[in-house]
Amino acid sequence: MDTDQPMGEFTKKFEREILGHDVPDAPEDAEAKVGKSLKEIRKLYNLILERRDWLRQRFSNISEEEIDEETAAGLRCRFEKDADHPNEGRLEFHCRDNETHQAIFLECTVEIEGQQPSNDYVSFPVDRVNEARAKKFIQDKIFAFAKAYLAKPEESAE
Repeated sequence: MDTDQPMGEFTKKFEREILGHDVPDAPEDAEAKVGKSLKEIRKLYNLILERRDWLRQRFSNISEEEIDEETAAGLRCRFEKDADHPNEGRLEFHCRDNETHQAIFLECTVEIEGQQPSNDYVSFPVDRVNEARAKKFIQDKIFAFAKAYLAKPEESAE
């Protein structure tokens, strides 16, 4: 093996996990990766927050909880039962990176009482986060949630 060349991610992972060797990351490289991924996570989180007021205006029964962890961020919205909304619901967006800090995941979880929960995600390389695609993903998931949550139960045929 050529020791003059720096190891790539695959080689480092192989050395650690398959051969059991101790292969440290270069400290400045690891810190730079973490910093870059955290910056991109914050960008995606801000896209989520842009829709928070929009949701507040349309759903009087919403309660929110921000998820602000060291390496992840998100928004959890709960929709309680009331006179206008016969079911409980939950809409959650969560941004995080993978363990190598090379990809960022924007995840969405939808739960509506009486329906099958759904999970979906979109991933981006840290160096090429597509904000337009992320914004569309967020909007599409909010739209799908609202459509299902506000759907009137079909009248039973007599």
